[in-house]
Amino acid sequence: EFALWYDEGRGCLRVQDHLDGRIYVRLVGATCFRAMCPVCYQKWAAREAGYIEDKFKRLSRNNAEASVPGLGRPIHVVIGVPEADAHLMHDDFKSLRAKVYAIAKRARVKGGCAIFHPYANEKMHEETPEKILIDKSTGDFALESLRDYYAKMDRHVRFWYVRPHFHLICYAPRDYDNPENDPFTPELIEAIYEETGYIVKNLGVRDSVRNTAHYQLSHSGVKKGVQTVTWFGALSNRNYHKLNPLPKFKPRRPECPECEAELQPVLWDPDLPLILSGDPLRRLLRDTLRAATGLTRGGWR
Repeated sequence: EFALWYDEGRGCLRVQDHLDGRIYVRLVGATCFRAMCPVCYQKWAAREAGYIEDKFKRLSRNNAEASVPGLGRPIHVVIGVPEADAHLMHDDFKSLRAKVYAIAKRARVKGGCAIFHPYANEKMHEETPEKILIDKSTGDFALESLRDYYAKMDRHVRFWYVRPHFHLICYAPRDYDNPENDPFTPELIEAIYEETGYIVKNLGVRDSVRNTAHYQLSHSGVKKGVQTVTWFGALSNRNYHKLNPLPKFKPRRPECPECEAELQPVLWDPDLPLILSGDPLRRLLRDTLRAATGLTRGGWR
C-alpha cells in the first residue's frame, strides 16, 4: 500500500472555469523514494525508470525506442553469471560488474545501463505482459495503475533462489538485413560461453524502454553503498556528452484536465465539510485513492 496524505493535495484554483463549478484535486503521495524502503521502492522504481527513458530519449531526439545513428535501437540483453563467479556478488561486486561490462563489449554492445539481479524466481519472466498506464497530466506512471501492477505481480511471487545476472538496456548495432554482417551471432555467443561461462541472451528491441526498465527495477538487487543502476560504454557518465544529447528535460508539472491550468498545493479544512450522498470528501478520497472530480467546491482551500 502507498502512504498518502489525506489532508494535502494539488488542486486547480480556477474553479470558475470548470463546468458547474466542479473542483479537481489530486492526492499527494507520502514517499521517501528510497530503494530499500518496503513501501516506497515502488515509487523509486517508477521514478528511476523515467530517468532511464529520458537518457535514451535525449539521444534519439524522438522517443526512447527510436534508432540512433551508429547505435541502432535499444535492445534488452541478459548476461548470466557462471557459478564459479557467483561469490563475487558478495566478495567483490565491482570486479563482477567489470567482468560483465567486458563480456558486453565482446558481444558488440556499445553502451547502456545495467541492472543487477542477485536472485531469480520461477514465476518471474524476462518480460511482463502488464503495462502501467501513463498519467497524461504529468507524463509519469499513473498511481492507481502502479498499485494494481504491484498487486498482480506480488500474487505470483513465492520463492526466490540465488542466480546472479545482469539486465542491460543498451545499444548494439545489428544488421538484420544481412545476417553475415551481423556481429551479434549465435557463434559469437557460444564462443563467449565456452571461454568464460557467461551466458549472453538478446531479447531484442524494446517496445517501451520505461516499462522494461521499471519491471527490472521492481525486483532488482539493492545494497547499501552500491548503485542499482549503472551506465557503461558510450552511455557512461564520462562518454555520454560525446553523443551530443539534448539537455535534460524539465519535469512536467501536473495540469488540470478541465482547464489545463497548473495544479497548486491545497489543504483539507475540516471546518468546511463537503457532503456528497452523505459521505465526507475525506472518506471519498480514502476509498477511491484518486483525484476528486465532479464535486462542488468545499473543504479544499
